[in-house]
Amino acid sequence: ESRLQNLEIVIGYLNKYFDTVICVIEADQISHTSQFVKEHTRYFFQSSESPLFHRTAINNRLIHSCNTPLAVLYDADIIIIPQQLHLSATAIRESKHAFALPYDGRFLQVDYYNKRLFQNNLDIDFLLSGTGIYTTDTRCSVGGCFMFNVEEYKKCGMENENIEGWGHDDAERVKRLQKSGYDIFRPRGPLYHLWHERKQNSYFFDEAMAVKSFQRYFNTCSVSVEALQKEIKEWPWALK
Repeated sequence: ESRLQNLEIVIGYLNKYFDTVICVIEADQISHTSQFVKEHTRYFFQSSESPLFHRTAINNRLIHSCNTPLAVLYDADIIIIPQQLHLSATAIRESKHAFALPYDGRFLQVDYYNKRLFQNNLDIDFLLSGTGIYTTDTRCSVGGCFMFNVEEYKKCGMENENIEGWGHDDAERVKRLQKSGYDIFRPRGPLYHLWHERKQNSYFFDEAMAVKSFQRYFNTCSVSVEALQKEIKEWPWALK
């Protein structure tokens, strides 16, 4: 329930500050989302009997359905200051960069009560005023939000579907792009993460999936650029 609440907050926030298209895929046995989500986004339901949320595959489906030159993978629980998103989009549109992480690495945790207050008016100044009191989860995050030139990301293999469920997909993506010679744009400013309960798909799904996630990330870190490019060309999802 808390994740759905956050999704509604994020959708309301993005629609308040931006004229854009928001796409949402829900993967489950039956739909649990709200009418608000369905009415304010391009919503797709994907029938799935698996308890594992294969996020990389779902993200790739969204990327293949994208009909704009620039896209954003935007987690359901995060808020980023409009100016940071605008600077990142401008850097990509002006071909200065092909990829952006629209914050400086600071991952700030917005507690339950401040989240509920923010929900009342979706005013970014409210979150900004509390920047100094929110807990800093990390100062070197690469997750949460990723903006990119769609065609360039397709050349780089898109999301690595070998990583299934919660894991190292964000870190693997950044390492792969850096090894491929890309400089990723980062503006100054934090990412705000809205509180939510952490259940089955907010941790490694099981030990086997944890090992596989580490292996895929370390493989990208360790192989040569030539070997990585050869591997990407064989990824079936990148050939669609």
